Amino acid sequence: MPSKNSQKPNVSEWIKRETPYIREALETASRHFDRNDTLDVHTLEALYGAESSFGQNRRKRNIQGAAGDFQMDRATARSMGLEISDKNDERFDLGASSDAAAKYLKTLDDQFKKQTILQGTTKTIPVKDDEERKNFDVAAYNGGASRIAKAQKLAVESGDDPTKWNEVQNYLEQAGATEDKADEIRQYVDRVSFYEPQFQKNSEANVDAKYKKSKPIKHYPVGSHWITIDDRHILIKG
Repeated sequence: MPSKNSQKPNVSEWIKRETPYIREALETASRHFDRNDTLDVHTLEALYGAESSFGQNRRKRNIQGAAGDFQMDRATARSMGLEISDKNDERFDLGASSDAAAKYLKTLDDQFKKQTILQGTTKTIPVKDDEERKNFDVAAYNGGASRIAKAQKLAVESGDDPTKWNEVQNYLEQAGATEDKADEIRQYVDRVSFYEPQFQKNSEANVDAKYKKSKPIKHYPVGSHWITIDDRHILIKG
């Protein structure tokens, strides 16, 4: 993992690249976050930097695996309402992809806020502290919610605290991650955790943007629909 000193220039460069269009896209997407949680536009800026260096490393269209501004795989992107086809891949549209990334991050936050059955017998253990839960959200964005939930369970079985990321991260390999993937998840959380306060300090993005009325959602997954409660979009399955 690069040292924190080597990361600082990246944040400065990204802020210089943040045009009014980029800023507006991220601010608009941040409206999917709750008024009372700690997720906001600066979280999205940090995620955008960690995922594609503010759009500089988006990979190619039609490539296998994660791609686009927020490096979403096809299944996740489609579940968040994005269109992906040979003619149109909305993962490469900043407005659409940032919107989907915010919805996905908020979905993960909701899953770790309360006990949630993810698949089979795999379920999350609630993390009540907002700042601590953000680490779990970011880890799940990179490594999948089920893997992080399994690591939580292993932490409990070993007598560790399943609501503390510093303890849960030690069980990623046992939860099914390869050594390289486990290291990637840990480093990813560390990077986003470092980037976010840099954006808080230096970015012109409006942190209060999430308090504004949410924009309409154009797409939704087949068999599901979105409803709006308190200016926040919630996915209703089925």
